[in-house]
Amino acid sequence: MKSAFSAKLERAEQGQGQVVGIVGEPGVGKSRLLYEFRQGLTDRRVTYLEGRCPSYGASIPYLPILDIVRSSCGITDVDSPETIADKVRVTVEEVRLDPQGTVPYLLNLLGTKDESGTVERLAPDVIRARTLEALRQLAVKGSQHRPIILVVEDTHWIDRPSEQYFDSLTENLPGAMILFVSTYRPGYRPPWLDRSYATQIALRPLSPYESESIVHTVAPEKRLSDAVARLILDRADGNPFFLEELARTVVEQPETVSMLMVPETVQGVLMGRIDRLPDEAKQLLQATSVVGREVPRELLEALWEQALEPHVSELIRREFLYQHSRSGSPVFVFKHALTQEVAYDSLLSDHRRRLHAHVVDVIERLYAGQLTQHAEELARHAVQGQLWDKAVDHLRAAAAKAHARCALQESIELLEQALQCASRLPESVDNARRAIDVRIGLHMPLYLMGQVSRLVELHREAERMARDIGDQPRLGWVACRMGQYSFIRAEYVQALAQCEQAIQIAAAIGDLQLRTVATFTLGAVNEALGNHNVAVELLKGLVEGPDVGLARQAQGSIGSLYVASCAWLVACLAELGLYEEAFRYGDAAVLEADALEQPSPQAFAYTQRAFGLNHKGEFASALSLCERAVRVCEKGNVYLLLSAAYAAWGWALVWAGFSADGLSHLERSVTILEGLGQKLYLPRFYSWWAEGLFLARRVGEARGAAEKALTLATELGERSNEAHILRLSG
Repeated sequence: MKSAFSAKLERAEQGQGQVVGIVGEPGVGKSRLLYEFRQGLTDRRVTYLEGRCPSYGASIPYLPILDIVRSSCGITDVDSPETIADKVRVTVEEVRLDPQGTVPYLLNLLGTKDESGTVERLAPDVIRARTLEALRQLAVKGSQHRPIILVVEDTHWIDRPSEQYFDSLTENLPGAMILFVSTYRPGYRPPWLDRSYATQIALRPLSPYESESIVHTVAPEKRLSDAVARLILDRADGNPFFLEELARTVVEQPETVSMLMVPETVQGVLMGRIDRLPDEAKQLLQATSVVGREVPRELLEALWEQALEPHVSELIRREFLYQHSRSGSPVFVFKHALTQEVAYDSLLSDHRRRLHAHVVDVIERLYAGQLTQHAEELARHAVQGQLWDKAVDHLRAAAAKAHARCALQESIELLEQALQCASRLPESVDNARRAIDVRIGLHMPLYLMGQVSRLVELHREAERMARDIGDQPRLGWVACRMGQYSFIRAEYVQALAQCEQAIQIAAAIGDLQLRTVATFTLGAVNEALGNHNVAVELLKGLVEGPDVGLARQAQGSIGSLYVASCAWLVACLAELGLYEEAFRYGDAAVLEADALEQPSPQAFAYTQRAFGLNHKGEFASALSLCERAVRVCEKGNVYLLLSAAYAAWGWALVWAGFSADGLSHLERSVTILEGLGQKLYLPRFYSWWAEGLFLARRVGEARGAAEKALTLATELGERSNEAHILRLSG
């Protein structure tokens, strides 16, 4: 088996990247195979990088990748953010990558703030794409200096973003000096195994001869009778880890040679061995199991609060743990994941809860300046330790990191868990604020996933809580968000009242950011209602007045508020016949959106600029902008803006003489919007579709679409659209 590994490594060293998957039942020898392989690399000039997927890791995005990046950069748990930034920069420069295009994304992945602010203004999909590219380049470029062996264990527990990254990385292996190895249990199949340069190694139970060899290797000094050896071989059924543990049981407890008292599972055998440990060694092993598969020595010392010796030496001697170095710092590792699981399960629930709570205290004390880096660990231990207030706080921090890494689903799951924890808190003002903040924090991930109804429900709950405790700042933000949701649902009267309320609160408490976001939404609502002069005044105040800096920094429903405000001004000014001014703002929106490289602002800027051209009758000039808008929406999965892009494109096409394609796009725009359950823009799109049908001389169908548009516009109070539709109907 090792020779097969060597052959794959030799091909990788020649620039023919290789993928190896190792599949087998727990205890069958996946980790041992890797251990033996690594031991044989002492004379090879290679870089060995390793990541693990723990059983709780599926909800923590990029967990094994973070292990690999930290190891590659030599980052330790006690490093300050400044030290981490320096180490990342040095590593990037060593492999001759552009620091400006790489370092900010790696630091964002590590949960460390980048002083350049490069990432903060980018859309999630842009951050994700550039982060994955930075990781790929770090691996590929790094392999040009020294071949890399990249190992990820237990990928059956892998998180989705990491799985996507490793699948993407394997596409770049041809021509790279990288050997990528993953281990997993039956039932999981990695997507990267479909490559022509991928090989799967299925570990089978050992033969009787191989099994007997392991037994006598573990117990060389003890002559086992044939009957006892046969009982061990039958019980273990060729599982190497089970064989080792059974043999050690016989060595440690000779009176069990009859095998009458030996459990029939490897978990039972492990439990028996743990129970026979000296009391303090057993307690140390159990405390270690609560932390995880790997435990830094400094953390274990702080948790144990006594001298580790001689107990840790006893655990190493009996092969429960082993010690290795990670980035220069000593780390204790469970020899096998099953050992950790059994030691953890051996704890009484109340003792386990107290240990988890103690781990939270230790991490908060030991890494006081780097808590963000440990947010996921702190959240897990706080939940298990039933420290519900800390659980909410750390889950929110972990969710913020997941969102920054563009893992939206994982961010939502963490915040939903925080909601459950908040429901367990006793009533107090601080706990009410925690519960409100979780609900407000769900705004962006749920909005990007299109779950507006869920957001309305959550913010109504938050509003009640904020009123109960008289918290004006939180009431202001709840009102602002509710104004956005009402606008999206075309409930304009409610939206106006909610935005006005948010602006009043912002003025009273001096919250400039709240005022900026609420003012933008108020401008958009007035545009939809046909109050164009009011909308122009509000939106111009954001892009030309003293709030322009805030508008450039603030993020709205489609990203940059500055871009969105300029784009809305195009529609308002075109309706007023001020085309030259409208196009000036349209050009500013496109220029800013292209500089940001964010799909949502780009799509909106292109669509609104095209709308101004269509409104003036310059349809041929609008076609290229419309097509760009549609392509950006489709490529960036910007479904909320796709209908508007298709509508503008279809309107331009029918007037440019391409009726068939134009009508197809116009119909699609209405279908998409109705499929999303939205009425915002729907009267306008129906009227454009009616206009296209009329130009195609399909008068009956045109009249039907126009009647539908008029009914909707009247119902929603969209006076400007109502006027356009009446003209068309006439």
